[in-house]
Amino acid sequence: MRIHTLLAFAFLLAPLSVLWGQSYTLSVVEHAVDGIPGTTTYRLYIDMVNPDDELSSVFGNDVDPLVISTPNGFYNDAGATGGSADGINPIFLQFVPSMAFDSWYTIGIESAPTAGFGEVSAVESDDQPWVGCFVANSALDGQDVLITTEIGGAWYMVPGPANGLPNENMQVLIAQITSDGAPSGSINIQVFPNGDGDERYTFNFDGIGTFDENGLVSDDVFGCTNELACNYDSTATSDDGTCVLADGACEACDGEGGVQVQDVDGDGIC
Repeated sequence: MRIHTLLAFAFLLAPLSVLWGQSYTLSVVEHAVDGIPGTTTYRLYIDMVNPDDELSSVFGNDVDPLVISTPNGFYNDAGATGGSADGINPIFLQFVPSMAFDSWYTIGIESAPTAGFGEVSAVESDDQPWVGCFVANSALDGQDVLITTEIGGAWYMVPGPANGLPNENMQVLIAQITSDGAPSGSINIQVFPNGDGDERYTFNFDGIGTFDENGLVSDDVFGCTNELACNYDSTATSDDGTCVLADGACEACDGEGGVQVQDVDGDGIC
């Protein structure tokens, strides 16, 4: 068995004995089209409930299998290192632009972690390795991701870094898949609501849309669709009325989806 830290067995691989409600959802969205000719790049997000919710793991085992399937396999870029988003070096993207469409697993980051963020760890069984599915030129390159054994496996974050917290759209990114057909399968997650407790959810999904534990909720992705808003969400297809607009000379976007008061026009009046 390959274990990147001993913390893995503390919380990842027990069956889902209790399902705690229907609040959290999984959204599958189109991120880019023809980045790699003939393919679409999809991103998978967990839609969180509270600003201080923390996503700790994405996991599977024989009782609660994890499956990510594509019709004809998925794309892995040879310029990326390893299977997680940690292996995407933004400096290299200008020289290897195809690396932006690499497929990877993650919690909350889309490239090597910066200050305040941490690396994404993984655990897999010798009987059913899965990390190689996300590694170019490996024996498992681009194959369906299966975590279905008794031992199981997961990708996860040690609590503390900001990865597991929701972004300005109240989402946590968990994977990117580039393929010639939309992914489908089953995802299990562990969440600490308000940074505490332990709640687990299973989402069965098929293509683009938002899914709860009962299946497809909506083909729409809700968020702010106004490109002028501070919290504009490029993945949203339906506006949810949450747009935040900077007002006149005394407000500007604060970089976190809200506004801050400042003397934007320099007239000394605010």
